[in-house]
Amino acid sequence: AKFKAGHAAPTHLLTNPQALIFDLWEKVIDVTSKSDWQSPLMFGLIPLAWLAPCRERVRGVSLYALLFFLLWFFMTHRIDRFWVPMLPLLCILAAIGTRQLWKSWQYEYEHEGLPMPIVLTGVISSIATVVVVTAYHFVFATSGFCGPNNYVQPYELVQQQAFKFTPLIAYLEQLREVHNHEDSEPMRVLLVGEAQIFDLRGGYVYNTVFDTSLFEEWTGVPGDDVPSGKRAMKSPEEVLAVLNEHGITHVAVNWHEILRYRTTYGYTDYVTPARVNELVYDDVLTRLPTPAAAYVETEKLSGSWQQQLRNWGPELVTRQGGRPAIPIFTVFEVRQQKNH
Repeated sequence: AKFKAGHAAPTHLLTNPQALIFDLWEKVIDVTSKSDWQSPLMFGLIPLAWLAPCRERVRGVSLYALLFFLLWFFMTHRIDRFWVPMLPLLCILAAIGTRQLWKSWQYEYEHEGLPMPIVLTGVISSIATVVVVTAYHFVFATSGFCGPNNYVQPYELVQQQAFKFTPLIAYLEQLREVHNHEDSEPMRVLLVGEAQIFDLRGGYVYNTVFDTSLFEEWTGVPGDDVPSGKRAMKSPEEVLAVLNEHGITHVAVNWHEILRYRTTYGYTDYVTPARVNELVYDDVLTRLPTPAAAYVETEKLSGSWQQQLRNWGPELVTRQGGRPAIPIFTVFEVRQQKNH
């Protein structure tokens, strides 16, 4: 249900034609001129394709591209990657437009007597624009700005680069090395809110936002007749026994991701800073120090995130450098029972 709700098209707009028209216009502007992932030359050259002699073919390709756009608009939740199948068609139209631009300069020179300096200026300017924009996008697409793309580098180097985007995983890797060196029991982490575990080694358990929360399942009193936010938590002894039973040595909570989920897909109301603090108070968990770099000032968060903090997690707010801030993540150590 969460997956369907998070990925469904915004059908509520169908009941408001005015809002639908405004949203359609906004998405047209986003796709044609605001996207970070394509050259502005593409849509800039497409209109010239309609001046080409092969208008029947241009019309057919254009209608096919329009069909893709309408399918993307009405049947998806309008993420950029879902209209990628439309790009080859648009590139064909842009190529026809480029050829028509070149032929127009040639025609003006041969038949209209346009002076050669003006023709050369136009041709050189057109070529220079194409070369500069293409070179820029080629450099941009092959750089780290588009995400990790160094597929042939050693895994250790790629992992270190990936840690820049997953600070919690980087912290857990450092903690694992220390723990496994000092403790005979292997480290096993229960991840709450964190699902980018591709570079995490060792033992761990996690769930995605679309799955049942393991934290809620393991620590909450069973029962489907109570809303998650009002579900009671098991006694400290029961929670500790469950965690020890599953071999959990640490609990890692990614508050930043939970906030993101709460303002997008939705997240179980059972997981709150107050509930986790209760486990610390009951001596089930021990809070480990959070690095200073793993805090973000609340004023840098969006308005919806700040509203979530006020309503859902005011206990999360602390002060760093004299300013209100929240930890991106918090890691806790589980108290081990003596008979375990």
